Amino acid sequence: MLRPAGGGIFTVSTGRAEQEQLQRALYQAADAAAVTTQWRAALASIASAKVVVFGIPSDCGAGLVRGAAYGPQGVRAAVLRLCADFPDRVRRLGIVDIGDVFVVPQLLS
Repeated sequence: MLRPAGGGIFTVSTGRAEQEQLQRALYQAADAAAVTTQWRAALASIASAKVVVFGIPSDCGAGLVRGAAYGPQGVRAAVLRLCADFPDRVRRLGIVDIGDVFVVPQLLS
């Protein structure tokens, strides 16, 4: 199961707004429907991509310290903070972000 970039971790309420805000910024979309449309377009462009980014949020093997599952979301958020025109740049370079594997961190072992 795939989800749009930044939305790979199941959240009920805490963190959901942050995920949605990140997705709107990554996909340059006004709402969830536009995020889905842009994400599906990214999936459709895999064959012509030079580089494909694929997030796998997982805490497996992290030992006692949890939080590695937020890595894909954190990396994308940091890149947007450092480079506001990141979505346009990656598009011009042929980089396609196909999103994240959908996980429920509490169920991973």
